[in-house]
Amino acid sequence: MNLFDLRPYRIENFQDVYHYCLKFSTHFLFRWDFSMDDYLRDELRYSRSDLIETMLCCIRAWASITLILVLLLWPDCEWILTKEIIAKIVPLEGYELLYFYALVMLLYIEVTWLTKFVSIHRRTLQSPAFIEKLFNDHLYCRSDRKRLLRKFVYGGYLSGSIYRSFALYSILWSTYVLFKIIHQYQSGEIKKLYRIVNSVIIGGLTVVHFIFVAGLCFTVLFCFAFTCYLLVFKFCQLKDELCVKVSEFFASNTYHIVTDDIEFYHQKFRSKYSEIFNQISSFNSDYRIFFLMTEMSSQLTTIVLVLFYSEQDRMTIYSYAVIGTLASIFLLTTVIYWKISYFDSYNLIIFNMMSSWSARLWSRISQQNLTGSIRIFKRKYRLFDRMPTTKSMKIHHFNQSIPSNQIGFTCGTLFYIDKSCYADLLLTNISFIMLFYKIVILNIAPIN
Repeated sequence: MNLFDLRPYRIENFQDVYHYCLKFSTHFLFRWDFSMDDYLRDELRYSRSDLIETMLCCIRAWASITLILVLLLWPDCEWILTKEIIAKIVPLEGYELLYFYALVMLLYIEVTWLTKFVSIHRRTLQSPAFIEKLFNDHLYCRSDRKRLLRKFVYGGYLSGSIYRSFALYSILWSTYVLFKIIHQYQSGEIKKLYRIVNSVIIGGLTVVHFIFVAGLCFTVLFCFAFTCYLLVFKFCQLKDELCVKVSEFFASNTYHIVTDDIEFYHQKFRSKYSEIFNQISSFNSDYRIFFLMTEMSSQLTTIVLVLFYSEQDRMTIYSYAVIGTLASIFLLTTVIYWKISYFDSYNLIIFNMMSSWSARLWSRISQQNLTGSIRIFKRKYRLFDRMPTTKSMKIHHFNQSIPSNQIGFTCGTLFYIDKSCYADLLLTNISFIMLFYKIVILNIAPIN
C-alpha cells in the first residue's frame, strides 16, 4: 500500500469514512483484501494475490523476529553485523531494551493477526453486522455529520503525519546506516562481505516491517478509536434526546399527560437503548482481549520509556526519535481508553433522568387525584394511572435495571472500563513511573 494513501482530508461524505477504515483494517490488521458484503453473505474468497501478500508480510515479520532474537541471544554472531558495529554507526544506549520491547510487540501483533484471521475465516466476529450501519448518514443530523467528519479529518491528518514521519525517518536512517556500512567495509573495519549482505537483507525486511507496524498503529488503531467514539457519540445522542424530553415535561404546567404518548416514547427509548447495548456487547465480545493487550502494551511501553531514558549518557537525535515513538504509542493507547470510558457516566445520567421523570410523573398524577374534576379529566385525557399494570411494571423494571447494565467495554475479563478505572489507570501509570524511577534508576530502596 502506498505510504500516502492516508489522506482523510479528501473525504467529503461521512459514509465514506467506513470504507476508509475498512481499507486499512483489511490491509494492516487482517492482511486479507475483502469487502464486508462478502463477509456477511459468506462469500469470502482467498485469492492468490491475498496469499502472496500474507506470505510476504509473514516473512517480513519472522525475519524481524529472528534478527532480534539473534541480536539478543547471540550478539557476537558471525553471520551478521554485531552490536558493537551497529553502536559505532548509530551511537545509542539501551539496544538490548529496545530489542526486547520490539520482540514483545512483534509477537503480540502476530498473535493478534492470527486470531483475527481465523475469526474472519470462521465468521465468528459479531461486530461486522452493525459496524457499517454505524456510519450511516441517516443516523446523524447535518451538524453532527460535519462535526464527526471534522474530527476524523483532523485526527486522521495528525495520525497520518506521525506515520509518514516515522516511515520517512526509518528510510533515511536505513540509507544512512547503509552508507556507513559501505564506508566501514571500504576502510577495512568490516572484512567479511557476507555479514554485510545478510545484515542488509534481513535489516531491510525488518525496516519495511516496522513501517508496516507503524501503519497498523497509526491508521488501524486510529480508525478503531474513532469507531469506539462513534458508539459513545450514539449513546450520548440517546442521552441528549432523553434530556430534552424530560426538560419539556418538567417545563410543562398542564396535566395533559397522554398515556399513549408516554408509552410510545418509552418503548422507542427502550428499543434504541437495547440496540446500542447489543452493538457495544458484540463489539466488546470481539475486541475485549485487544483492550487487555493494549493496556499491557501501554504499561510495557511506560517501563521501557523510563529505562531507555535513564540509560542515555547524552541525548542525540536517535534518542529523541525513539522516545517520541514510544511516547506516541503510550498516548495512543491512553486516548483509546479515554474515548471509551464515558459509557458508565452517561448510563448513570440516563438512570437519574428516568427516575426523576417517573417520580415527577406520579407526583402530578397524585396531585390531580385530589381535584374534584378527576373523572372528567380522566375521560378526556386518559391519564397515566389507567395504563395497564403490566406495562407500568415493565417501565419501572427497565428504569431500575439501567444502573446494573454494564454498557461499555471490558479489559479482557479483569475489569469494566469506566471513568474511575481510567483515572485509576492513569494515576497508577504516573505513580508507577515515579516509583520505578526511584527504585530501579536511582537505586533507592522503597520505604517500608
